[in-house]
Amino acid sequence: MLVFAVKAFGAEPIRDEPLRLRALMVLFPGMSIAARPDGLYTVSGLVTQSNEFCASTGVQLSGVSRSRVVRLWLFRWPIGTARELLAILHYNFSGIQPRCESVTWLAHLTWMNDNLVVLDREDLFYGYQLGLRRLEVQDLTSDGFDELLLEATDAQSGCGYSYLLIYSLSEGFFDKVLLVCSQVDCGQERWRLDLDIRRTVRERGKRFCFVKTSQNKVSRLCYPSMARRQ
Repeated sequence: MLVFAVKAFGAEPIRDEPLRLRALMVLFPGMSIAARPDGLYTVSGLVTQSNEFCASTGVQLSGVSRSRVVRLWLFRWPIGTARELLAILHYNFSGIQPRCESVTWLAHLTWMNDNLVVLDREDLFYGYQLGLRRLEVQDLTSDGFDELLLEATDAQSGCGYSYLLIYSLSEGFFDKVLLVCSQVDCGQERWRLDLDIRRTVRERGKRFCFVKTSQNKVSRLCYPSMARRQ
């Protein structure tokens, strides 16, 4: 399935299965959760989040699904103590032909006494996203803290588009520092942006730099950071 064709790079995700299941129980409270042999999870329960309505409803009266096929990435939050966690969830609903292919959202979790709780969450691209294609957790700005990079695909009127989204995590919340169109494949217009990590690191978070490839032409450009704190 396209929804799970994701390349993940950078920091090593947490593979502690009891902790992963505990996180899912907190992120999907009151729902039935079962691990699958392929490393995904089946999460069954009522649709209560607005970002799920489109993906859980079928086209042409094909029905409504309550069964999610979920992929979870779980990392240590890059600052603070080991008690804080970063969760990235990407899933679709099974048994229907959905109006929207998938759901992606982020969560910041922490332990309070013996309870795992959600501090913050961030919904991504819902309503039109086709699939997450790239995920990285690594230091892109040479500040000693990892950023979260996500690239997603979309389709409009037969054209292909990709979007690159970067979050800074160094202040303890999801600080969106970049959102750009990273690829276009539409008729005569075809180009792609590839992150120039070496140049971006030299900019120390002030700008994010790219190599743009358009047919036989290669150029370089940088975008300023959207960070709330500079």
